[in-house]
Amino acid sequence: MRLILHIGTEKTGTTSIQRFLFGNKDLLIKNDFLIPNSTVSKQGNNRWLPVFAYEDSFDDEFTKLHFHNNKILRNKIINHKINAFKKEVLESNAKVCIISSEHLSSRLNKDINLFKLKNFLEIFDTIEIILYIRKPINVAISLLSEGIKAGNTPTGLNVNIFSKYLNNLKIIKLWEKHFQKERIKIKLFESNQLTGNDIIQDFANECGIEINKDYAIPEKFNKSLDLLQLKSLLYLNRFFPKFLKNNKINPLRGNITEFVINNLKSNSYFLPTKNEVETFENYFLDDEKYILKNYFPNKDRLWLNSIDEFYKGENLLTNLSY
Repeated sequence: MRLILHIGTEKTGTTSIQRFLFGNKDLLIKNDFLIPNSTVSKQGNNRWLPVFAYEDSFDDEFTKLHFHNNKILRNKIINHKINAFKKEVLESNAKVCIISSEHLSSRLNKDINLFKLKNFLEIFDTIEIILYIRKPINVAISLLSEGIKAGNTPTGLNVNIFSKYLNNLKIIKLWEKHFQKERIKIKLFESNQLTGNDIIQDFANECGIEINKDYAIPEKFNKSLDLLQLKSLLYLNRFFPKFLKNNKINPLRGNITEFVINNLKSNSYFLPTKNEVETFENYFLDDEKYILKNYFPNKDRLWLNSIDEFYKGENLLTNLSY
């Protein structure tokens, strides 16, 4: 069986892809595409697969939720999940298996992780990797929005803070070491670079899925806040923090995020300062040169979409006027 492994990155439409795959898994299996159930956590994210490749000492919010720091329980559940995954694949008559999880790229960041993962995937005849990457400053803006939704109070786009989430080149080089470079497909997450200007259509095209009227197309998920929502929620976060000093949820916060999203709307969006744009471009210049040379040799530049507008003040987040 051929495996198509979609590894992210984060903030490149991964949830939409996963909802499409999982929502249409019964139709896809009729067309020889297996969308595994055994490794799915929710919304179609194959969240368990990266956990198989974690080091025993590594914990994140997902493992803490399921294992509660219990090593015996951890090993028991993981072994059960691995066996269920292998059984599901080996008993399937599908020609192609599609697995999607952005945590494969965001959490598996060591050689030992990729070595373990590759061992689990030896049941497949061939493995193809699909990785969508996005211009770093655009990811930073999206992460800024998500952080404010979560109750954070950022003051701007600090490249030193965001750089650990924007490691496109680090991800690519790590996966090149463990999987055949010619089987790694890098895709640019820019609307004019996607089939039909749409991430689901583009991904389906890469997998050989012919979308027709029988397929259910999910609504766009996790949209960034507009400017009014962004600034209003940021202001409220400062007075009603998500967590109290004892790390308990603040009961006074209520559903502030949902209230702001549902009741405030504008046609304006966050703009970085000119200095922030230039700082990000300079920081990731060498990364972009490598990716351009090795994966897009016929292009003059990697990113076609550029931010041509800047906020003329010092910082749009600290300016509370609208």
